[in-house]
Amino acid sequence: MTPLTNSFLIAVCSTAIACLLGVLAGFALLAVSPSRRLAVSFLALSALPLLVPSYVIVSFWMEALGTNGWLARLVADGNAVSFAGLWPTILVLSLIYWSPVALISYFTLTKIDRAMIEAAELTLGKLRANARVVAPLLLPSVAASAALVFVLTFSNFSVPAIFQVRTIQNDIYVQFNASFNVGRAFLLAFPQLIAAMIGVVWLGGVLKRRSWIVTVVRPSGGPNAGPVSGGVASARRRWAVAFLAGLVLLSAVAPMLRAVESVLQAKTFWQTLIVSATQIWNSFLFSLLAATLVLAIAVGCACTRTRKPVGAQRRLPRSPSGIDSMVLIPFVLPEVLIGVALIALFNRPSLQFLYTSLTIVLVALTVRYFIVGKLAVSVGRSHLDPSLLEAAELAGLPFAQKLVRIQLPLLSRWLLAGWWLTYLFCLADVGSLVLIYPPGCDTVPIRIFNLLHYGYDTQVSALCLVMLALAAAPFMLWPLIRFFYDRMSPA
Repeated sequence: MTPLTNSFLIAVCSTAIACLLGVLAGFALLAVSPSRRLAVSFLALSALPLLVPSYVIVSFWMEALGTNGWLARLVADGNAVSFAGLWPTILVLSLIYWSPVALISYFTLTKIDRAMIEAAELTLGKLRANARVVAPLLLPSVAASAALVFVLTFSNFSVPAIFQVRTIQNDIYVQFNASFNVGRAFLLAFPQLIAAMIGVVWLGGVLKRRSWIVTVVRPSGGPNAGPVSGGVASARRRWAVAFLAGLVLLSAVAPMLRAVESVLQAKTFWQTLIVSATQIWNSFLFSLLAATLVLAIAVGCACTRTRKPVGAQRRLPRSPSGIDSMVLIPFVLPEVLIGVALIALFNRPSLQFLYTSLTIVLVALTVRYFIVGKLAVSVGRSHLDPSLLEAAELAGLPFAQKLVRIQLPLLSRWLLAGWWLTYLFCLADVGSLVLIYPPGCDTVPIRIFNLLHYGYDTQVSALCLVMLALAAAPFMLWPLIRFFYDRMSPA
């Protein structure tokens, strides 16, 4: 099959499987929500697949299906099972990307008015009530998360390359390295751009026809989750716990434990840290700077824009604007194409001071992931009460004080979520930087990508554990950031 066909099949099938697993996981999270401690634990575990590097999951399944692997013993009498091609790629990507679908579905389900569900169940029965009431209300969230998963799987560079599947991203990388033909690289990416734009239009149509958020009168989760008998609720909770535990185990916990075991057995962890110290620092620094730059630009653009009158405002944006579509293009294009475009723009004698410095890395990451920060700021601003800003304007507060004392504190939770998501995307990026990183500016994902070709499995496992620690590092820095913010804020 052609690279375009492979990319399309991988994206469609991975999205379908991830959405199915994610929606089921969302309902399972809702079923365990009456037990607060259990719900918090599974919510935290459900975010793990986003943090665990894809190389850890790939290595785990390769070992499981290798000679005498635990899964090979079950399905092939201990003989190695071929683990290359489309379906392994699809299954691994599905195990990585069910997590955002589950979290979005769960938080949407908790916002649905329980009274509507109870009334529908009394009239239609449980099955038809779910089909006619819950499913339409859940559709916008599933559609948005499906669009996100489709874009991420279509543009994924590393997983198909590991499984030796020819995709558009790998073809662009190979063709550009061979001929340095910028025009052909963009031509290869054109079908993906068209598919992404069609997806954006479709998503906009779904959001216009359906309400994005349901006003909560009595939430669907919690101790008062409806007239369900104790025995039925207990059985449902047990099935939900079993499903969530199995899904999290296969997609995150077992691969992490396998990586830890591999590192401990080989005793190469500290040697790997010393040898890769530069790459570890580069990954943290580049991701930190790029995420901060993205949020700063997004906040600056949003907060300096003139607000509409209160009556003209909508609760949430229902379809992407022209600006949203423009900043969305770098995110939906193949990762490698960002590097190709920056080579074409900056690889000139007059711009060598930028092309050979850290600047080119920050430009690449900022351009590609700006949409993440912009959406976080836009969603946060849609929840602000306009009367607060109007009162501040009437009181004559200068722009800086309105920003620091009103807007930033009210936007803090969305800014933190947007910053962390941008940080994670930048931390895991391979394709955008693999063609353009200057000497001495390689990152941990690029080092892992290079080591995988030479069979350094133990070093890869150690670096993947480092990636996991880097993903959690912002939570350790948050108290320090909050301390300085409180000290700098006007009294």
